[in-house]
Amino acid sequence: MPEAGGYRRRSLIVLAAAATAGLGALPFSLSTSSNSPRRTRAYQPYRTYYLDPAGSDDADGLSPGSAWRSLDRVRGIVLAPGDTLLLRGGARFTGSLLLDRTHTGSSATPVKIGSFGSGRAIIQAQAAPAVYVHNTAGIEIRDLVAIGGEAAYTGCGGIVCYNDLPDTMAGGRRLEHLVIAGVEASGFKNGIEIGAVAAGFSGVTISDARVHDNMEAGLTVYGPRFEPSRPRYAHQNVTVSSVEAFRNAGDPSNAERNTGNGIVFGSVHTGRIENSTAYENGVLCAAPEGPAGIWTYDSTAMVIERNVAHHNRTGGQADGDGFDLDQNTSDCVLQDNLAYANDGAGLLLYAEKAGTYNRNNIVRNNVSTSSPGNSEWYGGITVAGQVTGARIYGNTVTVSAAGRNRPPVVRLAGTLTGVVMSDNRLISDDAGPVIAAQDGADASAIVQAGNQLVGSSKGVGEQE
Repeated sequence: MPEAGGYRRRSLIVLAAAATAGLGALPFSLSTSSNSPRRTRAYQPYRTYYLDPAGSDDADGLSPGSAWRSLDRVRGIVLAPGDTLLLRGGARFTGSLLLDRTHTGSSATPVKIGSFGSGRAIIQAQAAPAVYVHNTAGIEIRDLVAIGGEAAYTGCGGIVCYNDLPDTMAGGRRLEHLVIAGVEASGFKNGIEIGAVAAGFSGVTISDARVHDNMEAGLTVYGPRFEPSRPRYAHQNVTVSSVEAFRNAGDPSNAERNTGNGIVFGSVHTGRIENSTAYENGVLCAAPEGPAGIWTYDSTAMVIERNVAHHNRTGGQADGDGFDLDQNTSDCVLQDNLAYANDGAGLLLYAEKAGTYNRNNIVRNNVSTSSPGNSEWYGGITVAGQVTGARIYGNTVTVSAAGRNRPPVVRLAGTLTGVVMSDNRLISDDAGPVIAAQDGADASAIVQAGNQLVGSSKGVGEQE
């Protein structure tokens, strides 16, 4: 939301209680490997175990005909590298599947979790995640449906991978290899979470997933509080591909920070979000800062490409953006995306204040069409705050009037250093000025040769 200074705040988002300064307990209760003995087994060839609601926990679990019945039975076994656990497809299991340090694989021989028979198995969780991967990796989770109950909607993620091992980040001991594919998660605080209190995970792939009707986000990656003067990143090499994030509405009771995001990455070094869609998110967020369809913060070397973000909303006057490279991002690329019919900016570059930054990011070859309805402050492209070295080129951006609002095509605000816009097609369709600059932003130094400006009601460089 535009404040006295002309643009809204966006604070560091922290999406789990354990990632706050106190590093307290997780917001749900499960017995984990930290307070239970490590189970071992003698060497045996790879095994496949089966679960079926019609089975028995007294069986051996080694065939569909001798399947175990409950998710709790898995806590009593070791899943070694190369082992597989399969749940009966189409069946519904109540409770939570906990994977800890006794269930550890490797990138070459992962532990695999999935379904057998017809369809995908359904895990109905109540006050804890449907699947919780805690302090372990070498795990692949495929073809499951996670559905949360009322307590899960306000309290925990659906599929959660979390590392709270006491590591110093210096030399960072990230846990290696996570794959989440072909899953669906709804009815949770966050559909899919990848989180850490220090070093997190490396080699993470999330693909072909649907995350919808969650409260705070469809898919979120987060780490510890970020120190801009000493940038360190919890996670590395994280890829999201072909994920559909929709109707993640936001938390109307949260009056402090953004909720209702589609896909959001924080504390990532080298990541990619591609071929994904985020829509109809954020409608209930009424905080002073708002949500976005697909965005990243506190991250470096991110590539966000070939995605679509549309009809993302906000319940207040802040944000509801399509795509965003936010504060403490550097050397990121936002390219070949489509944004349309979002409440806020189609394409946003932003850093909150002195002490945070937005450095050397590229926004190119995107298409954005919008009629920002929540506030006429946001432009189709918005560059605001502490932004340095951004290159914005080859984009086609059209902004139309929205009722009485006449938003600009480009909004420039704040301390913008070395920012260059060139070779863009910028179209005002009965809307506001093509270029609107304020709070010290020098449009004449930013907007360079090659731009095609259509429908400008003010000359480049004029201040609003």
